[in-house]
Amino acid sequence: MLERIQQGDAGAFETLYNQYRHKLYGFILRLTKSPEMTADIVQDVFLKIWEDRARFSHVQSFSHYFHSMVYNRSINLLKRIAFEDEIVNQLSKEAGNSEESDPVLYNELRRKLRHLVDQLPEQQRVVYRLSKEEGLKQEEIARQLNISLSTVKTHLSRSMTFIRSGLGSGLVIICWQMALQQ
Repeated sequence: MLERIQQGDAGAFETLYNQYRHKLYGFILRLTKSPEMTADIVQDVFLKIWEDRARFSHVQSFSHYFHSMVYNRSINLLKRIAFEDEIVNQLSKEAGNSEESDPVLYNELRRKLRHLVDQLPEQQRVVYRLSKEEGLKQEEIARQLNISLSTVKTHLSRSMTFIRSGLGSGLVIICWQMALQQ
């Protein structure tokens, strides 16, 4: 079946998907405790399998490959969410709000953060995500991307400046909108 998937056989991929999706969903749900997050990770895992299907010839044990990918994707998502929570909590405190006192503002700040990260130039976005969401050290990022350490530092600095600037103005606009609604 893996050989057929490697050759682009969508039917074989669908069979694999149907065979593993329920087990995968249950496993990830135990890690995340969130059906929404779990569904995102399941989708991401199968998308990655399809995109990387040409590399299956190098995979000695699909089961090991599959479980490692699932675990890594889950951990990376949880790290990203923790980092987003940290930023949003800090901004909410500065505005005198918290998730408990104003869940609308809290969720809007989280959405704004994701939007800003998506707007970063590609290389900055990649470096930012490797650092802030996956927790890699700057030296590891430089090695992985085959760029200099100073380039990594520059990308991180620029991305953080852009995000702080965007969240700052976004926070003012959101607070103003909420004040008008009251």
